[in-house]
Amino acid sequence: MQPVKTSLFLNDDKNNIFLWQVDHLFSSTKISFFTNAIFSLIVVWLLWGLGVREHLFLWLSLLWVVLLFRLLTHRLYVKSKKNSKTLGVYCKTFSVEVGLTGLLWGLTPWFFGDPEQTEIALFLGFVIGGLVSGAVGTLSVLSRVYMPYLLCMLLPMSVWFFIQGGPVYHAIGYIATFAVLGFVISSLSYKKILHNSFDLAIKVSSQKEQVERASNAKSEFLSNMSHELRTPLNAILGFAQLIKMNKDTTEINQQHSNEVVNAGKYLLSLIDDLLEISAIEANKLELHIEKKKLLDIIHECLDMIKASSVSDLNVSIVFDKTGCNDLSVLVDIVRAKQILLNLLSNAYKYNKTDGSINIHCEMINDSHVRIYVTDTGQGIPLDKQSHVFDSYQRLGQEKGNIKGTGLGLVISRQLVEMMGGQMGFKSQENKGSSFWVDLPLSKDDLK
Repeated sequence: MQPVKTSLFLNDDKNNIFLWQVDHLFSSTKISFFTNAIFSLIVVWLLWGLGVREHLFLWLSLLWVVLLFRLLTHRLYVKSKKNSKTLGVYCKTFSVEVGLTGLLWGLTPWFFGDPEQTEIALFLGFVIGGLVSGAVGTLSVLSRVYMPYLLCMLLPMSVWFFIQGGPVYHAIGYIATFAVLGFVISSLSYKKILHNSFDLAIKVSSQKEQVERASNAKSEFLSNMSHELRTPLNAILGFAQLIKMNKDTTEINQQHSNEVVNAGKYLLSLIDDLLEISAIEANKLELHIEKKKLLDIIHECLDMIKASSVSDLNVSIVFDKTGCNDLSVLVDIVRAKQILLNLLSNAYKYNKTDGSINIHCEMINDSHVRIYVTDTGQGIPLDKQSHVFDSYQRLGQEKGNIKGTGLGLVISRQLVEMMGGQMGFKSQENKGSSFWVDLPLSKDDLK
C-alpha cells in the first residue's frame, strides 16, 4: 500500500477521500505497466512455442497501446491541478483504460483458446487469475474501477469455458464464476482497511498541525514575555545593586538588597531556561561545532564553578586527567561548557558537608570520550530516577532551600544528543550520584 501523501489533502474530508483514492490508483501505474508488459511477453512466447500464431501480435499490440495510454494519463495527472473537476475526469479515464486492459486479458481464451489443447486454456486461466488477485491491492480503493476490471477479465473467460464441451472446462468455468464473489469480498475488505488507514492519517495530520501551532504560539509567547520581563527585571537588579553600593545603607537594607539581587538572578535564569528549551523543541537552536582540547574545556568549567560556588559545605573537587590527556572533541564549545557546568553545579549544590566531586574520563567505542562527574551527596531516590530527564522535575527538592527550574538536566541531555553524544547516570540514595556525558572525538583522536 502506498503511503498517504498529506500534502495532497484538500479542504474537506469528502474531497480528501476522493483525491486520496485517485492518487492511490495512479500511484501503481508504472508497476502495473511492467507487470502487464512482462506477463504479455511471457504469454506470447509460450503460445508461439505451442504453435499459436493467429491474432497473437494483434492482441499484443492492442494491449501495449492501452498500457502506453495509461502511462501518458498518469504523467498528465501528476502535472495537473488537483481539484474535484479534474479528479473526476482522470478517474473516468483511468476506469476506461483499466477496463480495456481487463477486457483484452479476458478475451485471450477467445483469441487463443483451443478445445483440443487444454494446457493453453489452463495457462491463460492461471495468468488471468493472478492479474485479478494482484489488482486487489491497487484498484480496490475505488469499487467503480475494480469491479469493471474484475468483470471484464473473468466473465468473458468463464463464458468461453462454459461453451466448451467436457467436465474439465465446465468445472473451470464454475470456479472462475465463484472466484468473482471471492475477489469482490476481498476487495471490499481491503478497501475498508485502506479507508481506515486514510482516516488515521487525516487525524494524525490534523493533530500534528495543532501541536505545531501550539508550539509556535508558545515560542512566540515566551519570546515576547522574555523581552517584557527582562526590561523591568534588569531595572530592579540595577537599583538593588545601587543600594548595596551605597555606604549609607544599613545592614538590614544590605541584606534585603542581596535577597532582591539573588531573586532577580534566579528569575533571569528561569527565563533563559524557558527560552532555551523552547528553542530546542522548535528546532531553532543552532550549534557551532568546533575542535577543542577536552582538558581546556574541563579546566575552564572548574575555574568557573569554583569562583561561583560560595557554600559552607566545604566540597573538594578531584580531577583525574589521565583519560582526558591529548584528546580533542568536536562540540559547540559554549554548549559543552554549559552541560559540564550544570553537572558540576548539581554535584556541588546537592553534596554533603566535607563531601567531594570526582571527575575522570575514558574512551567509549573508539569514537567518543565519556566524562564522569561523581559526587558524594544525597543521591536520587529510586522511585524518582525515571523522572531525572523530565521537564520541571525537582526530584523531591521542590520544597528545599536549593533553587532550581527542573530544566537544567533536560536541556543538557538534549544539547548532548544534538552534538552526537549521550548522557546518563547512576545514583544511590544517601551515597551520591554519577552523571556521565559522551562527547564525539575529533577524527585526529580516533583509532
